[in-house]
Amino acid sequence: MMLREKEKKILFALRKKPLTAKEISDITGIPLSTVYRLLKNISEFVQKERKFFSLTLKGRKTLEIFVNDNHSSKASKNSRGVP
Repeated sequence: MMLREKEKKILFALRKKPLTAKEISDITGIPLSTVYRLLKNISEFVQKERKFFSLTLKGRKTLEIFVNDNHSSKASKNSRGVP
């Protein structure tokens, strides 16, 4: 599954602790109705307990891969003299 930018923002917002959909919306700037829709789209990466959403193991691993890939691409650009 290819994650879109807003879905990545949601995963990143959930990296430290479980959040409500409203908190996710406030942190990411994504409208609340869109947050609910995106949470359904990425249900394999996010779990809900009562009103709180948190990352599943797969969500944590996916976020880790995304962060590592992002750091790798920045490092390779810097080694080529690209700002």
